[in-house]
Amino acid sequence: MEAKGMGATMNTRLSQQVRGKIVDRIRHLAAEHGVAVVTVPAHNTSKHCPQCLTPLRHCKAPDRPSVAGWKWAICPNQSCGWQGDRDQGAWRRIAARGLTHQAKTVTDKTSGVMAIRTVVDTLEATAVITPTTTSRRDRSKTGSTRHQPPRPAPRRRRAPSPPDPTTGERASVRRDSHQRTGNCPAQPTDART
Repeated sequence: MEAKGMGATMNTRLSQQVRGKIVDRIRHLAAEHGVAVVTVPAHNTSKHCPQCLTPLRHCKAPDRPSVAGWKWAICPNQSCGWQGDRDQGAWRRIAARGLTHQAKTVTDKTSGVMAIRTVVDTLEATAVITPTTTSRRDRSKTGSTRHQPPRPAPRRRRAPSPPDPTTGERASVRRDSHQRTGNCPAQPTDART
């Protein structure tokens, strides 16, 4: 989404055009499902902790120390201890800001676009989304990655039944199922023998 190599003005225009197309597509898909899309100001969303609203410390990502930039955020508040990608914290702040400022939503009469123009400081102080605790499976790749069924698969017949030695015809089921049980009536026998 970031254009490069065409000068500062052209790079900005191209990047904004791509972002505009994405926003238009999101609005179109949301309208099909009856969901309202509200534009929220993103100013200072990556500056504060998404859980306790303390100003964050930014540093290099621990998994990519050679990449330039300050992508990782750490909350200095000892009781909170949140750390993560600054973009992850920013989207949580944007979601909290949109939910708490619902009464401040303004609709443009010509285009129908809904937006929150300004942020109220008193509402912003309480705008925190707490993560839901869900039990997730271990997604690390240290163990087997194949899905283990809850029970083993049923045994399948791999070969046709052997032919009957007296008639030479193949049976439709395996021979061991032809054994007599106590519930079956006995076959008539010849009385002369």
